Amino acid sequence: MIRSLFFLHFLVSVVLTGHGQSTAQPRANPSLPGYSGFHSNLGIQEIIEVGIPLQESDSLPKTEVKKGSTALSSSQTVSPPSQESTSLKLSSQAGIRAYSTSNVLRQDSSLAQSSGVFESSLGVGLSQDAYKVTDYMTMLPRLDLMMQLAWYDKSSELLNYRFGLVKGGIAFGFPDNWSVGTSIDYNTLNNLETGDKSFDSISPSVSLQKIFPTSETSFFMFDTMVRWSNMDTTVSFPAAGIFPDSTDNHQVSLSVTYIKILGAEQEWTIMPRVSINRTNYTKDPNTGRLDYLFNGGLSAIYNLNDWFSVQGFGTYNKMNSDDDTVPDFKAFDTGMSMNANFRF
Repeated sequence: MIRSLFFLHFLVSVVLTGHGQSTAQPRANPSLPGYSGFHSNLGIQEIIEVGIPLQESDSLPKTEVKKGSTALSSSQTVSPPSQESTSLKLSSQAGIRAYSTSNVLRQDSSLAQSSGVFESSLGVGLSQDAYKVTDYMTMLPRLDLMMQLAWYDKSSELLNYRFGLVKGGIAFGFPDNWSVGTSIDYNTLNNLETGDKSFDSISPSVSLQKIFPTSETSFFMFDTMVRWSNMDTTVSFPAAGIFPDSTDNHQVSLSVTYIKILGAEQEWTIMPRVSINRTNYTKDPNTGRLDYLFNGGLSAIYNLNDWFSVQGFGTYNKMNSDDDTVPDFKAFDTGMSMNANFRF
């Protein structure tokens, strides 16, 4: 499963508008693929920010769409990228999320225990205006810093954590709604009760995204990503299903998201999503181990205004491993979140 824990919020994906295409995307243009791609032991919580155009197009309003534990918010119209553009953009995000999981320790169904979870996150992003490299390619660099805290009703001494991440990446946009993303991140996880470091990691990744507009208010988004995780594990968790990917591994993932914008002012967003992730471990004691994580979910997001939104969501997770010592598990998570997004 996608390494790097509990990723409720943040981070960009840059999506392009197609070169020479006149079809309007829903309030915005989709963005940089794979700029998130993180999950927690409570299931994939990917986030995609939709909006920064990588191709020349008509100016369109901008929207953020986050997958899994996401929120959507609109902002001012963005101008098409120019070859001379060097303007830096600063953005920030804060969010809280409360939800319940049916299997907090990711154990076999017969041992499953439910728990409530509360998470809070804060992030800052720095990017440059999309830069026109050629008539058929644009480029957008991005740097993000993020911190997240989580508290659990059950097994809190084991699971309560502080997560930090620094991530840099570049997105390349091409005609016909294709984009390619490259990134590298450093992240670290500490136990919130003891302060001890659980692990840290340096992880490069490459990703590909394709957008298929179906109307002016809906589109399909296909994402695939390859990710290498080089991890330094300090604490081995006693429950095999908790952070099982906290050793060196590489992952391949594929996801499909349908995004539908509703309402007279496009204040509602409905997003069903399915994904599969394959993780292969390359370091003892897990050398050769192979895991598959399947995820399906539905999010309903309401924008109260340009910078604040609320969301309800449900996700189903199923993990299968070829290692007999690691239990296969199923889990269902439901909850709500509130998110604020600011651009300066």
